[in-house]
Order: sequence, then structure tokens, then C-alpha cells
Amino acid sequence: MTRMQTSLKALSALALGAVLTVGCSDQGAKAPQANPAQAPVPAQQPAQQPAQAQPSTKPGDQNAAMAEKAKAEAAAAQAAAEKMKADALAAQKAAQAAQAKQPEKPKAEPGHEGHGHDGMPHPGTETASGDPNSKAKLTFDIGADTKNFGKVMQGDVLNHIFEAVSVGDEDLIIRQAKPTCGCTVADVKVQDEKGDYVRYEYGKPIPKGRKIQFNSTLHTQNKRQQTSSKVNIMTNEARGQAILSLEAYVEPFFNLSPMALNFASMGTRDTATDKMIVTTARGDRIKLNPILEGMPNGLKVDVKPVDADADGRATRFEINVTAGPGLQEGSIVFSLPLRSDVPIPGAERLPNGKEPTYEVSTSIMATVRGSVSLNQQFYSFGLCKPNTQMSKTVRLTSHDPSFKLTPELVSVTLKGRDTVEWEHARHFQATVRPVPGENSMDIELSTTGLPDTVTGSFNGTAVIKTGHPEKPSFDVVISGVCRASAVVPGAGVPTVPGKPQ
Repeated sequence: MTRMQTSLKALSALALGAVLTVGCSDQGAKAPQANPAQAPVPAQQPAQQPAQAQPSTKPGDQNAAMAEKAKAEAAAAQAAAEKMKADALAAQKAAQAAQAKQPEKPKAEPGHEGHGHDGMPHPGTETASGDPNSKAKLTFDIGADTKNFGKVMQGDVLNHIFEAVSVGDEDLIIRQAKPTCGCTVADVKVQDEKGDYVRYEYGKPIPKGRKIQFNSTLHTQNKRQQTSSKVNIMTNEARGQAILSLEAYVEPFFNLSPMALNFASMGTRDTATDKMIVTTARGDRIKLNPILEGMPNGLKVDVKPVDADADGRATRFEINVTAGPGLQEGSIVFSLPLRSDVPIPGAERLPNGKEPTYEVSTSIMATVRGSVSLNQQFYSFGLCKPNTQMSKTVRLTSHDPSFKLTPELVSVTLKGRDTVEWEHARHFQATVRPVPGENSMDIELSTTGLPDTVTGSFNGTAVIKTGHPEKPSFDVVISGVCRASAVVPGAGVPTVPGKPQ
């Protein structure tokens, strides 16, 4: 039993005694003369407190004393409860403080957001565990393990050589030089006996005093603003790993407005035009050429310099795009590269021997509908019961102003998925209805009640004939599952000929 429970129990007992005593005195009877032999003996006080007054034996005084004692016990119980609460709060704060001391999850390096490693070491670059007794040591001059290129152009290829020295009392061994994210490429060279730099073979001892070079490259293509990359050097040092950093602030070579062109929805016979403005960020005069390889039929691109000089170089260009007619029905997303004639410093030559140049890509998008279209390509009945009616509808629309849809032109034939005949065709009925105010038809397909013998899935095809010469028909999938035990919201109504649900 806890201290609080004990105090509360004592308080209850004292309170009950006080009530009984007060009840006797309230009857108005004169209290009998106390018999000294039978009088209750007051509780003895500790010897070290002789001056404490003894409680009175008079009923009124005794009741007051008991009430005061009960009050004191209640106060003690409350104090105990407050102490328990304070102890719990202190324990909670201690736990929070311990948790706060745990190391935080490192943030992703600038320029590496979205790579999926959330600041953790990249695959293959986990922190190496060194030998605490190793006397090997790799040193860099102060600050020489970081290279900040400052502001650079997007697309620049940045090269740097990190220099270090083996200074330990034990031969240094480099096990691996691993760049992060594939952003950099590391090449390691070491001095030989003659002082010439030769390619280093991983795992080979490097004597004290030998210099080492780490040739690293930072690619800025598709990077933006502050970016960084690292090279993790795994060694036999006590620390096990040294980290080299490459940093840069990447500015765009081009500015595009807008960033992409979206023609949204248009027909195969439609024609639409749009344009974007491309400028060089620093005002460089360049020539700009579109790369039209793989461009869809029906698209036309024209690049026009706005402020061209005598050589045709400009800082501002209009990219005029014409979409249609003759675009292929469906979704179009074309990435259009725009390539300048300005070489990228430090970049390796392409396989064809040419120097890489600054370029930028934009997107051209459109959703192309045919002369006639369906809002969906399926009739999905889901779960249904035998002898029950269900209906599904697709909408056929003509986008050809010269072609009018009519119930006489539109017809529906049912067949199997892979066969001409469909065993369930007689249990379905198609109805064609004009849509008021539109050049459209709603084509409703209803079950007239599948028999009890149909159990499981059913699949067929509704061939919708449009009457249009460019798109004479659509094949629409019919699917569903028929079960006698099915519970289908809105279904379950017995077949009533002529009254589909």
C-alpha cells in the first residue's frame, strides 16, 4: 500500500469517528461524567516533545482536535500526491533530455536532395572502421580537402587536384576512392621513387613522405544553385576514412519563359501555335539550334534570334512551335533540346570528336483527340447477381464540325474477347441516346439478367460503329463477375423487360 493510500485510509477513519461523535452531541443529551478508569488514554507523545499539550478529554475539544488531525492528514496526503507528480515530471524531463542527446539524422547534402539517401552515406561509401593501433596517416594542408569553385555555369565540368602526403610511421594503404552519387570521378596518383606521379594501385603500401594526388571532377549538368559532392578515401588509418569536398554555386546558362509549352487538348485536324523566349543568363551572344531528332509528326519548331548581330549571334531567341494538323491521336510529350555553339570548359570530347556545348531542354505537350472519341474504353459491371439488371454508359463525341452523330449512324455489336461469337451476348442490350445540346451519343449497355448458370467472371467486347470515315469503330471491353451471393448496392432488382435499372 502506498503512502497516499495509507493516509487516505486514516483520514476516512478519523472523519467517520468525528461524524459519530458530532451526531451524539447533536442529540442535546448531557454527556456523562467521564470515568477516569474508562476514559480514553491520550496517545503518548514522543519523549523529545514534552512541551506539546495533551488533547482535552472534553467532547467538544476532542472533536476539534480530531478534525484538526484529519485536516493535517489530508494535507499530508495532498503533499505526497504533489511529490509523486513532481517525481514523474522529473523522470519525463530526464527521458526527454536523454533522447535529445541522441545524434540527429544528417541532412542531405546541398544539391543531393531527392536522391533517396536522406543524408545517409551513399551506397558503397559507408563509413570505414579504421585500426585504432595504426600509425599510418594521410594529411592535407589546412583547408586543402575542400574545393569551392564559386559561381559556375550550369553544364560546366569542374576539375580539381587534391594533394596529400603520407606522414605516418607506418606505410599508408588506400583501399578505395569512392565518389558520391556518381557526381564526381576520382583518379589517384602517387609519387614513385623518382618523384614522378604514377597511377596508384589500390592496396599498395605508400611509404612515409610520398605525395598523393586525387584528380576529381564535378559535373554540373542538371544541377542548380548550391551543390556539392564528396570523395570518400578509405585507408588503413586509425580514422579509416578521409573525405574530400567539391562545392559550387550553379547558375543557369539559359533562362526560359515559360519553361515548357502545353497545347492541352486538341483534335487531329486542329492547328495551334505558341512560343517561348530563351535568353542567355549572362548576356553571352550565341547561336542556338533545335535538335529535332525524334520529333512527332505534326510538330514544327522555328528558332528566331531577336537581337542578332552580323554573324547571327544573339542573347535572346523566340522559339515558335506549331502543333497540327496531322498530330497522332493520344498524348504527346516531346523533349526538345536547344543547343548553343559555346563549348563547355573542361568537358571531354564526344564520341564523334566534337566539343560538348551548353544546351537546355524544354518540353512540348499535347493531348490529341481523334475526329470522334469515347470518354472511356470499357464497360465494367463489377460484381453482379444473376437475374438482375445493371447498366453502364460510355459517351461518344464528334469533334468534327462537318460530321453529325445520329442514332441511325451509331450501332453496337457484341462479340467475345477473341471470338466472333459471345456466349453471353443474348443477356445484354445496347441503347443509343443523343445528348441534348452536344454532338454526342450516350451508349448504354444493360444486363437483361444473367442466368443462374453464369458463375464467375465474364468478358466480352462491344464494337461501337461511329459512321465516321477516319474512326469507323471502337472496341470497348466488357467485364464483370457474376455470383449468386453477391451484395451489390443499387442492384438486386429482378428483371423487368423494358425497364432497365
